[in-house]
Amino acid sequence: MKILFLDVDGVLAPVGSDHQYIFAPECMEQLKRILSGVPDTRIVVSSSWREGFSLFHFGWLWRQHGIGPDWVIDNTPVLDGQPRSEEIKAWLRDSGARYGVDSYAVLDDEPEWLEGLPAEAVFACEGEVGLTEECAGRVKDYLDRPDDQGAVIR
Repeated sequence: MKILFLDVDGVLAPVGSDHQYIFAPECMEQLKRILSGVPDTRIVVSSSWREGFSLFHFGWLWRQHGIGPDWVIDNTPVLDGQPRSEEIKAWLRDSGARYGVDSYAVLDDEPEWLEGLPAEAVFACEGEVGLTEECAGRVKDYLDRPDDQGAVIR
């Protein structure tokens, strides 16, 4: 299994946008493109939204965009005062083996929160634009590499 650690603000909900839906439909289309292109990928929510929305709520919101609840498997832990990279590392350490994770990618609009993770596994969106076709293509290509070439669980 491959994991996509996913931020929301600036990735699925561009900063400053006022969509009728919570998530920008064009960004959700790109997320679906990643998931359909690499079907053994599952999402772990690393966004601060995980503190206010349960996985059930995420599933309900994403289902409106055609993403079923089985794609989202977990949230990273909240580690007060720690950067997002430490929360991702904690999830990999504590849950990675249980899910059979062999590689991962991180999609965020604030890569400075991700220092300490392999640079090749971190994909940054422009916060005002969100997930674009170009960025989604890079994530898909990265996740679709053979397992021994991805950001391997260390």
